[in-house]
Amino acid sequence: MTIAGPSPRQIAAAVVARHQEVSSRLRILDVDRLQESSRLPGWSRLTIVCHLRYGALAYLRMTNDILAGRPTAYYPLGRERQRPPTLIPQTGEEPTDVVASFASSATELDDAWRQLGESDWSRRLIEPDENRDLGPLSLDALVLLRLTEVEVHGSDLDIDSDPWSDTFVDAALLMRLQWLTSKRTHRRHGDATTAAAPSVTVVAISAHTDCPSRADAHRVSLTT
Repeated sequence: MTIAGPSPRQIAAAVVARHQEVSSRLRILDVDRLQESSRLPGWSRLTIVCHLRYGALAYLRMTNDILAGRPTAYYPLGRERQRPPTLIPQTGEEPTDVVASFASSATELDDAWRQLGESDWSRRLIEPDENRDLGPLSLDALVLLRLTEVEVHGSDLDIDSDPWSDTFVDAALLMRLQWLTSKRTHRRHGDATTAAAPSVTVVAISAHTDCPSRADAHRVSLTT
């Protein structure tokens, strides 16, 4: 069963729009506001910006590695070891420096994805045997992972971000439906193996009226 949805190029365009919107709203915040608590328990706005910056750099590196056929990982040194330092400013960095660095890194990633050809989106991620984290994905899945990061964390920042884009809602729901279809197929054919949900399926969506856009996230679990 094939379900039509946003193309990788459309999803990448939505990433660009959210990058630009979040960057512009962050630039007008002073240091005190950047260090205030976000809507994400235990995280300040600055923590989220640090995380989004690292994500942009990681996806840029992974994109280049995928195109070159090299093994790659979101956290090359392992999640437990590498993740904590990515959530704080580097030595000597001011909060406003982090915002500027995030904006610059996001632009680099946007430019790289803008240059991809149609066949590039199907190139497969090869993770090191000793560091399997995201699972079997292709480059088009990474762009949806990034859109999820910036859409959901854009709301977490509590900076009057725009409602979630229709592209994000449609793409995330599409991935959920495709996974459920695949799971039913496995069961119908007597496959006892339980397939894990794709990492891009990080948001459960249903129609509601009191929601960020035309969908409501009952539960959001970002694992990057």
